[in-house]
Amino acid sequence: MYYHGDIYIVLISILGRTHECSMALCGCEPEAVTMLRHGFWPLSPKQPQVGIDVELLKTLQCLTLEGQVSLKIFSNAMALRNQGSLRYWLNYIGNVIKDFQPIK
Repeated sequence: MYYHGDIYIVLISILGRTHECSMALCGCEPEAVTMLRHGFWPLSPKQPQVGIDVELLKTLQCLTLEGQVSLKIFSNAMALRNQGSLRYWLNYIGNVIKDFQPIK
């Protein structure tokens, strides 16, 4: 494993808060794989700029399947909790949640 460089990304935590940070990369694996290893689902497979905490996606998935909570309602609740800062990013989660399958 060798150091390849840093990427600057926005991470969305389990609490729905956004954090701008850098992540060290290894040249032996794609950026998206590095994010997954750290517990964040990348919003794009190549050159991801945003990652969502896998636990947040699991919570959304459970609420959707068991509680019939829509993505819009979840988005509104998280935006209220975080003074609206998450609403922009949650617009992208709709496409991601279709592909998200938790690793068991």
